[in-house]
Amino acid sequence: MYEQRKWALLPETHIIERFLTPNKVRTLCREEFANVNVCVGSPSSNTNCGHLVNVHRDFKKEPTYNYTFLPLTKDLEQIGIHRQTCDSPPAFTTHTYPFDTLPTLKSHIHPKFAITHLGAALRDLAHSSLERYLKLKEQHPILYTIRMLCWRWSILPDRAVEDPTYVVPQASSALDEDGEEDDLPNSESGDSVETVPRRVEYVFEEDEKRELRRREERSAARRAAQLRKRRLSIDDTYPDECPARGEGPVRTVEGGVLKHSKVDADGWTPDTISAWAQRCTGGPEDHSIPTSPPILRPRLENMESSGAPATS
Repeated sequence: MYEQRKWALLPETHIIERFLTPNKVRTLCREEFANVNVCVGSPSSNTNCGHLVNVHRDFKKEPTYNYTFLPLTKDLEQIGIHRQTCDSPPAFTTHTYPFDTLPTLKSHIHPKFAITHLGAALRDLAHSSLERYLKLKEQHPILYTIRMLCWRWSILPDRAVEDPTYVVPQASSALDEDGEEDDLPNSESGDSVETVPRRVEYVFEEDEKRELRRREERSAARRAAQLRKRRLSIDDTYPDECPARGEGPVRTVEGGVLKHSKVDADGWTPDTISAWAQRCTGGPEDHSIPTSPPILRPRLENMESSGAPATS
């Protein structure tokens, strides 16, 4: 369960603060980590230190470190931990979720590894169950600092890709059945699996919400662009169509809109009818000629009623 990041070890606050700047405003990156100096003495003392020592030498003086057992997933809600209270074998105490009664654990595990493991587990938890992560962070505010430390330590140096010795071959067992990278160690051999070198992108919960809004905005913009493109394809100007046979006004397509043509008061002349017919058959276009086709039946009826000879 530890390898599956279902639980983790939380170092003491004063141990975590050793990886921060003296004013505790910024986390230390790897380039600064080797030269960091910490105060020896009271863990809570921030000023008036007796002397400064290197963080590596300071940690070597401590054979064990105190940790708090931190459950991360719901899988541990149905599990109990039996802890021997004294040297007598029958003396056991059962601790259940959320394991608040479990005393502090002592371990030789270096805080760097505990912080890295916990930071990666919190990153996964923030992506899978943001509500659960926020609840944990409310109970332990130092978890935000741990995520920052894990991120600062896991990103690539600025010029790492320029170093030819940086490229590490990928192990064949690093891919699962689906072809995706498996970041869990090989349980059969007990050895860790090397992963493809890549820049780790760290996202906080505020950035996750902002990124979600950006994705929604980009999706809406793409849909709007598709609608505009479709509308433009419809609104393109098509050539005038020849009039359909039959009674009623002849329809023309102009600007993608189907319009009914109307005959003006002067009617049509043989010249305008001839020019319009040439345009319908692909002849030269004359912009001075109206685009509406003639309607002959109302004109003929008017001529017959007035007794005037009809012109064709």
